[in-house]
Amino acid sequence: MDILYDLGSVVSFLGVIFLLIGFKKDFIRLNSIQKTGIILTFIGVAIPFLIDFVYGFLTSGI
Repeated sequence: MDILYDLGSVVSFLGVIFLLIGFKKDFIRLNSIQKTGIILTFIGVAIPFLIDFVYGFLTSGI
């Protein structure tokens, strides 16, 4: 079950990266609510990804 959680975190992080790349040209034309939504989505996806990355690095025993 942990593997599914980790895989889902990586896939959603990549999805947000693709979303930001897709809106790179049009990001300026978005209104403030749309910009806030994209930024909050990125933060909401990045936090679990980074926490799992750090936790995995610390518990790997390297």
